This record gives sequence, structure tokens and C-alpha cells, in this order.
Amino acid sequence: MRDPGTASRDLLEAAGNGGAWLTSIVERIVFLRDRGLYQSGDARIVSSTATSVNLSAEQPSVVLKNCVDGAGVMMRYRATGKPVPVVTTSGGTRHTMSVRLVYATAKGGAKMWFLVEEKSVGSC
Repeated sequence: MRDPGTASRDLLEAAGNGGAWLTSIVERIVFLRDRGLYQSGDARIVSSTATSVNLSAEQPSVVLKNCVDGAGVMMRYRATGKPVPVVTTSGGTRHTMSVRLVYATAKGGAKMWFLVEEKSVGSC
């Protein structure tokens, strides 16, 4: 998100992104790149709880419930670096996200955890 012009699907997959999550993040990167925008700052996970763990399945998976604080994230114009004016998010900057991770084989043959789904499930 910091440099949408250099992002690639291969790099995202190598970093452990896959499934529906990968598709949505590629769409977001294209949106930012096409409009001359980028994201600065960082979101941070305030708390995390495992809500489901299945390590004995053929494809092991874990579902986490994370409270994410996005107060440090800002959308900016690439040309000027100035912030994009946006309407304040209702409910504040903290949101509860349900994320699903699966343990799978990467392109290079190594096994790793992939983030495959992320859903907003309210505020925290």
C-alpha cells in the first residue's frame, strides 16, 4: 500500500497472502495505483484471540479475532504527499477483524501460513 506501483501478486504470495484476501488486496492496489494514491503509517493489532484452531486437518487452519487500530494509517496523493480528505469513520479507528490463516505449500515448495480471508466484524 505504501508503493502500489511496485506491488506484485508474486511478492504478495511470497509474503503469505492467498485466497480471497489476495484477490481483494490486488484490487485495492490497482485502485490506489490508478488514482495516484498511497497509504502511509501503520495499523496495529491491539489484541488477538484464537477463535478456531484445526491443526489436524489436511490443510490446517486458524481463525483469529483481532482488534486493529488504524489511527496511524493515512491515504495520501502520490504527486504531493498531501493527505486525501476523507469522512471520519463511524465508530472510531478500532475495528474487530476475523482473519483466517491456512498452512499450505507455497510456489517454491515450502510450507507456510497464508492469510486467506479477512472480515470486519464490528468495532472494539
